Amino acid sequence: MKPTRVLAIAIFLLSSAQVLASDRSAKIRALMEAQGLVATFEQQLEAVREQSQIQADEAVAQALAGLRPPPQIDGKIKEAAKQYISELQAPWSSQEIVDVWAKYYGEQFSDADLDQLVAFYSSPLGQRDVLAGREASIGFSAEFQERYKPVQAAATQNFVERLQQIIKECNCRTMR
Repeated sequence: MKPTRVLAIAIFLLSSAQVLASDRSAKIRALMEAQGLVATFEQQLEAVREQSQIQADEAVAQALAGLRPPPQIDGKIKEAAKQYISELQAPWSSQEIVDVWAKYYGEQFSDADLDQLVAFYSSPLGQRDVLAGREASIGFSAEFQERYKPVQAAATQNFVERLQQIIKECNCRTMR
């Protein structure tokens, strides 16, 4: 067989495999959407962002209690708060969560199985199952909140240390 023909066959097989993988990934994502998992993961990430902002606001208020820093120091404090919020964010996106779920869940099913699952979860019974799963997600969320505590504790400690350093440099312990 000519080398160019072998190369053409190899390219065809590789591109076919990519199309099949892409189709499978689309099926798994469709299933996850029908199951309500994509929306759940996105809601959880948004809840973390909101909680981070609240924690940063509270920490700044505590650090500045009784102080009146000059504008440049106030700017440094605001920048430290932004960095704190950034550090509190989960280092994964909702798409990464979907991809990881697909890796572990999707490997358990053939393409035909996935088609049947999508059909089921799009049905009225499947949607009832989804609602029941949402109720079960309370425990799931609690577990990830527990896992998140060390991330939060480290970011909070770094933030407090940065604020303390800014305040030390400011020497602005004057009452308002």
